[in-house]
Amino acid sequence: MLSIMICEDEDEDLQQLERASSACRMLHGVDYKVESFRNARHLLLNYDPAEYDILFFDILMEEENGIELAQQIRKK
Repeated sequence: MLSIMICEDEDEDLQQLERASSACRMLHGVDYKVESFRNARHLLLNYDPAEYDILFFDILMEEENGIELAQQIRKK
């Protein structure tokens, strides 16, 4: 099973990413699970590098930066 983690603070963008993941499953028959977070802090508290295959980060969030989040994830 493919594990996907999304960090997105905008509802519409989050829903679009979740729909794209669902469409991929339907087209290619890939089984997956998606876990979504609204901010980097919550994502970091739940992140386990052995558990997730694909990560999607919003670049510009209200109080956070997706690039900095990616750098923190890489350190883990």
